[in-house]
Amino acid sequence: MDRQDFITRPLSQLLDVVRAMAALVVLAGHAVGFHLYDGVYPIDRSGPHNAVMVFFVLSGLVITHSVQTRSTSAAEYAAARLARILPLTVVAVGFSLMVALYGTMLGIEYSEPGPSLANVLLPLLFLSESAFGSGLVWNTPFWSLAYEAMYYALFGVAVFTTGRTRWVLLIIMVLLAGLKVVLLLPVWLMGVVLARGKDRWAVGSSAGLGLIVLGCSVIAVATRYSSDGTAMLASSLGQTADQLGFSDRALTDYAIGLGVMACFIGMRPLAGLVEPQLDRWRRPIRIAADLSFPVYILHLPMLILLSAYGVNAGGNPIAFAGILGAMILTCAAISAPVDRRCAGLRAALAVRFAGKRASTPLPA
Repeated sequence: MDRQDFITRPLSQLLDVVRAMAALVVLAGHAVGFHLYDGVYPIDRSGPHNAVMVFFVLSGLVITHSVQTRSTSAAEYAAARLARILPLTVVAVGFSLMVALYGTMLGIEYSEPGPSLANVLLPLLFLSESAFGSGLVWNTPFWSLAYEAMYYALFGVAVFTTGRTRWVLLIIMVLLAGLKVVLLLPVWLMGVVLARGKDRWAVGSSAGLGLIVLGCSVIAVATRYSSDGTAMLASSLGQTADQLGFSDRALTDYAIGLGVMACFIGMRPLAGLVEPQLDRWRRPIRIAADLSFPVYILHLPMLILLSAYGVNAGGNPIAFAGILGAMILTCAAISAPVDRRCAGLRAALAVRFAGKRASTPLPA
């Protein structure tokens, strides 16, 4: 008997809520870090990084679920993934470069290096976090997209190739990705494990609530000891924390990933209990989830400019919410023309890669 997929209809909607909330945590956390708000804020400075771990587990889960539940060829998989990330990546690179050039002209000081060929072109190839890479100019959150694009590629090779070809390509890609990217691959693979397990992870409502509490507790403890984990990892690898980049917390990030897994397993039965409410808010939830990517990838250059111009909500949470709302609307306006063309781009890429018109739906 076929097992039921891990992602049920109500869980899919609830995961959209999680995606939107994670993006908001990143945006608000970075805004607080840039001193746009001086009031009480309940999430510590690790919030944005932990949110990225949520994105990684969620990404592995959704990508694997998509491949498992749809008749998808290698060409269609590649087309869907490229169409999903490449257009907005080009926009993000252009927008970041424009802000960096403008800021440099005005004498705005920012800790990241100024515009260069490396930190503009390498991000377009998703190699900005490789051993020879250079992060996207004035847009540090781009690091996670470079990681994720490599995970997409590794997963595609693992699923759609076989035999010696698979192993040769995987080895080449791991060497190309570099140590930093590979260190956080296990977190992404935790989502793959959830999807492949299907309803083997099924639990009751009470157990689900307990797993959410357990998962949040694991995340809190791991966050508390992240600096110790960084020192241990750097020492064992013979590198400094700076050399490890955004993977310097990998040891505790594994624990955070397990905590996220526990939360997702716990959310599965609870999602069914609130399905009517999720259905009622289906459209705004979908819109918020769709905005999570552009908000994540476009917000930091805006924050640099707002901070440089002295924009500050003080201790007023309503004013702070207004600033965040304006930034979200700006991200939506920038990304809207791109989103409208993605469907056509998917079809064109599928035809290009396969050499014939695709006959099956493409993964979301």
